Amino acid sequence: MGKMYPNEQVIEVFGEQVKWPGLGPDGKFTNGSFTDPSVKPSFIPAGTLNLLIDNMEQVIEEAGLAPNNIEPDQLVKAFQALEKSATLENRIIGEYRFFSYQPSPLQLAKWRCLPIQYQIIEIALYPDLCATKWVGAGLNATADYWYKCDENGTRNPDGLYMRVEDGRGMFYRGAGANAIKKGANNAPYDGGNIGQSIGDAIRDITGRYYTRVVDSSMGATIGNPIGAFSIANTGNNGAPIVLNEGGDKELIYLHFNASNVVPTASENRPASTSTYNCITY
Repeated sequence: MGKMYPNEQVIEVFGEQVKWPGLGPDGKFTNGSFTDPSVKPSFIPAGTLNLLIDNMEQVIEEAGLAPNNIEPDQLVKAFQALEKSATLENRIIGEYRFFSYQPSPLQLAKWRCLPIQYQIIEIALYPDLCATKWVGAGLNATADYWYKCDENGTRNPDGLYMRVEDGRGMFYRGAGANAIKKGANNAPYDGGNIGQSIGDAIRDITGRYYTRVVDSSMGATIGNPIGAFSIANTGNNGAPIVLNEGGDKELIYLHFNASNVVPTASENRPASTSTYNCITY
């Protein structure tokens, strides 16, 4: 069988050749047969027992506990302590997590994920996260979030609570200037500083139309709208309009409509899929 089971040997006992420790056909210890006396039970060598106990003692000591020969749940306590230690040592504080569904409170607690929804949290419950994210005393009075406050939200650099950021409706992007991608005027795409909140914006929208003076008597032609501009009047259907001093005066509207150039909405946004946003603590 190998591994932790002892190797089978043939030894002489009182002149009889016997297998020791007498493992079963599967290479494991056996009780023998209660109906066939020729199928003997296994011996458990002292070396095997010592090996098991030595290994268990090492697990218990690695967990920071003292092995003894009294408590029946030492291994349970050791595994619990090791699991907790591994969780604390390997956890990442301040990492954003984006879920395609809303996790249950139990799942959020198990994964140490805090929803970012502008709530007020008690610093004592999230000490490492708050120490990492606090904006500092200098910005505590003006920052949008991660500032210390009292339980009612009043800013206080010595407060025992903290205002969490709000990830709802926000888009997250990498900080710093992109070395390859360029925007308008050849300026690099720039995500700003880590943790910086940047307001929405769009690229410039342009358009053009022309006017041409017909003569010195104030006559003119308006037409050829391009881009976001369009013309509407009382009967020209958007065609070039000639204004003559001697003719009837027409009511003319020169429209600017960004939707002629780009999709529009009540906010600036990229194409998106909504997520449930959290931060680890």
